[in-house]
Amino acid sequence: MSASSGDVMYMKLMFLLFGHTGPRVTNLVLKRSAVACTLLIVACGDPGSGSDGSGSDSGSDSASEVSSVATDDADSDTEAESDTEAESPPPSDMPADPCAGPEVAAGQVCFNSGGFLQVGVLPTTVVVARIDGDDIPDIVAAGVGTAGIRVVLGLGGGQFNATPVVSDIALGVRHVAVADVDRDGFADLAVANVFSPAGTGVSLGDGEGGFGAAPFATTGMTPRAVAVGHFDADGWPDLAVVDEAGSEVYVLLSDGQGGVPDIASYAVGEEPYDLVALDLDGDGEVDLATVGRIAGTISVLWGDGEGGFEVEAAALATGAGPRGLAVGDVDGDGVPDLLSADHDADTLSVLRNLGGRSFAPAQHYAVGAKPYSVLAVDVSGDGLADLVSADSGQDTITVLPSIDGFGFGPAESFFVGAGPFDLGSADLDGDGREDLVVAVFGAGEVAVLLTGT
Repeated sequence: MSASSGDVMYMKLMFLLFGHTGPRVTNLVLKRSAVACTLLIVACGDPGSGSDGSGSDSGSDSASEVSSVATDDADSDTEAESDTEAESPPPSDMPADPCAGPEVAAGQVCFNSGGFLQVGVLPTTVVVARIDGDDIPDIVAAGVGTAGIRVVLGLGGGQFNATPVVSDIALGVRHVAVADVDRDGFADLAVANVFSPAGTGVSLGDGEGGFGAAPFATTGMTPRAVAVGHFDADGWPDLAVVDEAGSEVYVLLSDGQGGVPDIASYAVGEEPYDLVALDLDGDGEVDLATVGRIAGTISVLWGDGEGGFEVEAAALATGAGPRGLAVGDVDGDGVPDLLSADHDADTLSVLRNLGGRSFAPAQHYAVGAKPYSVLAVDVSGDGLADLVSADSGQDTITVLPSIDGFGFGPAESFFVGAGPFDLGSADLDGDGREDLVVAVFGAGEVAVLLTGT
């Protein structure tokens, strides 16, 4: 179901249990013991007492993230949350697919099911990728305050194994990217680590969801985000990482053996926070872009195809305090545009790519409090990219549905739990539509939202 025009909707995901007396709804943060679980959306409406709107500004920098997770006790947070919801039966006339009714128009945002996965860490980053060699998307999650990477293996049909595969890589993993770095056919992880050892490394995958120890290269004092791309012509994946304290982007070129010893650095906007690698100017070479949260800008580094980069002289203005960065074709012209999550302005900024290495001034769209990340992905099923934000201060994600490639409709907010930080997307249930995965920091969970058909 979707909110009426101009309204903001909160959708609670409920865990539907079947007991001796029939179905009942209990709180979604109960611990899972089954091999896999699927949750159903059974109620929509005003948030009422389910969320007080205070949210969590957890993690605006590394210190605040760590202060919240030092005890590595996700259970205490989820148990406290479990007392906030009173049990109530689902409506008896609930359709099997609440998104399939005649009242749901084409292009309308609707999530028909989903779930919450306990990952044993307060996640600050999440990635959806094929990790174990099959064609089913898996979920990679990590948190700054807990050592190791968690991989939740997909089972198909939107279901996941309830027990994550844990790889003890390092303490302080702030961000990961997935690629076959050593070209052995298995997915590997590029890791940005903010604690000892601080730096950037590659953790090689075993093809079953596990990863080995990552040797770390020094890339400044506070590596914040990492991206993978082919920056030169040798066919081996290369890495780039932003150093928040040093206001630099480090480029690590592969040695042709799966290692990354050749390092160069480039000055960018103050306190860079996120990073993307993509061909932005259509010349066939990978470029880099990063957000600087102090000046509220995006810095673009144009790739030369030989491993070098030219820094754009004029940084591009965004909203205040951007944290997240993404690319996507929001206007349907076949050219990637830039998007930022403006944490301090409660907006998303869209900078349309005009070609010729130029971008239009940012257009700002209001979302929930303290957006931490952003995606451009079609969740409404109309073939056009919608905007999605993780509202870390409001316990929601916000979706702005596209309208004919020329703008976006009224914001629709969906409850996911305390402190959503990061976003990922893929077709998780095989219905041909993109679904969402959310790193819910405050609850120590990953939320899965399956779009309607």
